[in-house]
Amino acid sequence: MTKEIKQALAGIDLATIVVVTRHPALANIIKSAIGDVEVTSHATAEEVTGKVVVGVLPLPLASVTSALVSVDLNIPADKRGVELTADDMAEMFTGVSVYVTRRHETALEALQS
Repeated sequence: MTKEIKQALAGIDLATIVVVTRHPALANIIKSAIGDVEVTSHATAEEVTGKVVVGVLPLPLASVTSALVSVDLNIPADKRGVELTADDMAEMFTGVSVYVTRRHETALEALQS
């Protein structure tokens, strides 16, 4: 998992990365992959605007980031809402995805951009 996270964030200045997670184990995994980065459990638009965010954000916040990097986990129903350990995450890990989202006024505008 750390290899994939490191690869997804290669070449990115650590000062531009914000980790958004309420899971201490995930924050530690990400830090072990890329170094000491800012971590918050709940983000504001001011904290993420123009940043590369590792975590999960609502679409309005994701739309102001430079990119959103998701550490993808296949979490079984009985583990949802439960604090996960690093070992749990390693077992559930399915990959890393990078998204770029932008807000548009209309669907047509989005399709034409």
